[in-house]
Amino acid sequence: MKKADSNKRKSLFFLGLFALCLSFFNLSCGLDTITFLEDPFSVNDLPNVESSFETCDFSFSVRKLDNPGETGRAYIYYKIYNDDQKVSSEESSLISKSEDSSGKIYSFSYMRDTYGYKQLCYIKEGDTSFTTFDLLNDKFHNVKIRLTNYFDIEEYSASISVDGKKVGVPVRMTGKTFDFGRKGENDENPMVSHSTENASSGDTKGFLEKQDEGEENIFYVSMFGVFEQPDDNWDFNQSSIHFLGRVKIDANVLNN
Repeated sequence: MKKADSNKRKSLFFLGLFALCLSFFNLSCGLDTITFLEDPFSVNDLPNVESSFETCDFSFSVRKLDNPGETGRAYIYYKIYNDDQKVSSEESSLISKSEDSSGKIYSFSYMRDTYGYKQLCYIKEGDTSFTTFDLLNDKFHNVKIRLTNYFDIEEYSASISVDGKKVGVPVRMTGKTFDFGRKGENDENPMVSHSTENASSGDTKGFLEKQDEGEENIFYVSMFGVFEQPDDNWDFNQSSIHFLGRVKIDANVLNN
């Protein structure tokens, strides 16, 4: 009799354990699964506001990941500032998040949604329309991005080069260049064009609506890189963001 009671208690225990596991499984199935991708970026030369025209390129590498998939792409995000203290503060916050073990998985949404960074676009060589700049993760790539023109010297002209070959000219999300009102009809000062950029993006983050505390027509462009890859449901997963540097653009003078 005691043996029968013991067997009954064991049966009830395992039945309860099974029900608990089943309940946990069903709950976990309802949770969003976040896939964290590896950061493939490394900076070769970090520009800053003191860089002269010869060294104001964003220069970085993107290595091939072990399993990037055919749809994995590297993207560049930028933001235009007019206040050097504000850009320093926001960069510091984003870099801190990207390096924090628990916060780096959210660094992309923090950069895009909280601070309003936008995808860098470009006009391809031989083309007239612009599109988002991306980089297939098919092999190791060296990338150089120069935002502004210095006189008519080809070596210091606005360009995006991949593995030593010029692939196009960088532009903002509206198709306007980063010369900020100095070079003709395909350009606008950020203080003038903020309304059209807001309309294009559907939000008001990341654009200059008024003159900040900085000097008039002195701007700073900060850039971060991120790797994105869609899952089977075409929900996009991202790596942590990677700081690529910052340059200063003086719209009061013709050449930077």
